[in-house]
Amino acid sequence: KESRATDLAAVQVWVRAGGFLENDETSGTAHVIEHLVFKGGESEGVIDAEIENLGGMLEASTEKDWTRFACTVSGRHVGKVITVVADALRKAQFQEEAFEAEKPVMREEIDQIQLSPTSTLARMLYS
Repeated sequence: KESRATDLAAVQVWVRAGGFLENDETSGTAHVIEHLVFKGGESEGVIDAEIENLGGMLEASTEKDWTRFACTVSGRHVGKVITVVADALRKAQFQEEAFEAEKPVMREEIDQIQLSPTSTLARMLYS
């Protein structure tokens, strides 16, 4: 949605992948992919640095029926950000070392969600 109030551009890629679309065998897969898409391989650290040099920051999240990769930057850099994010998603490499390194981060996120009253209420509602 265009707004001329600021010269910012939000680039987001939404993927139809999340907990509601998983079964017992694939449970947690979307969250793992979210964490690993920008890790490992030739892009490790490079993508973050490229985006940060443009004044932006990459972020990602996984919900019940989608996973989102996003970045907000100055509008003059939107073309570069689209290219960087698209390349990262197309060339993602899922390496065992990166997965092992991300396990504690993912566990911490799960622990935080389980301690959140709002998340507890949402889980009860979904069930």
